[in-house]
Amino acid sequence: MSGAPEVATRGVDRLHLSVALCTHNGANYLDEQLRSILQQKRLPDEVVICDDRSTDQTIDLVRRFEAKADFPVRIYVNDRTLGPTKNFEKAIQLCEGNLIVLSDQDDCWYESRLSMIEEFFLGNPSAGLVFSDADLMGEKSQLLGKRLWETFGLSEERSRQIQEGRGLDVLLRHNVVSGATMAFRSELRNIVLPIPQITTHDLWISVILSVVSEIRVLPTPLIKYRKHPAQQVGVLYYDFRESIAKAKNVGSA
Repeated sequence: MSGAPEVATRGVDRLHLSVALCTHNGANYLDEQLRSILQQKRLPDEVVICDDRSTDQTIDLVRRFEAKADFPVRIYVNDRTLGPTKNFEKAIQLCEGNLIVLSDQDDCWYESRLSMIEEFFLGNPSAGLVFSDADLMGEKSQLLGKRLWETFGLSEERSRQIQEGRGLDVLLRHNVVSGATMAFRSELRNIVLPIPQITTHDLWISVILSVVSEIRVLPTPLIKYRKHPAQQVGVLYYDFRESIAKAKNVGSA
């Protein structure tokens, strides 16, 4: 997009990476995700965990993670249940880094995720947001032989349009961005917050940032995205109107 702001990253070889992780009764899969964060080649500079009043062993798992981590882990337990959209809004607001990397509770990161995200932003100072592809896995962590973009309907043509600065045109027709694969510059945070309850955080952030900055794609799968019956927002393809309708149902649950 012409006129997009350029961030002064020339001569900088490291950014401050914050991970925004939201949890809610995620004990079945959370430990695998937390271990994958600990095993990153490039460790985060902080992890912000916002728990939406879990009643299982989630808090015990994040406390153990905090004890093992060689970086700050800040844990917040909500006074009331916020739901996925507002819980991510809270986690994003609490992050202190240059880059905010979003994390779901039930996936698993490849060890190069954070290093590749940092390298991308250092080399693309005008980019405000990047999202990657992902490998799909099942309940028992088995790979399913499919990619997330294939499921979302992100074709080569749509990917090319996003790279050429026409991301808004794509996103208004097709919700092709998963928050689990997303990272963006924190200086843009006040533009996307607050996030309306009628939408999902990933659709809202990607649409708004496609207007005010450049969004980019990384075709390399950087995470394994888990499909399972208990996930709050499933890995299905929705167009814009269907995404809003689904978000209303999630918010009222």
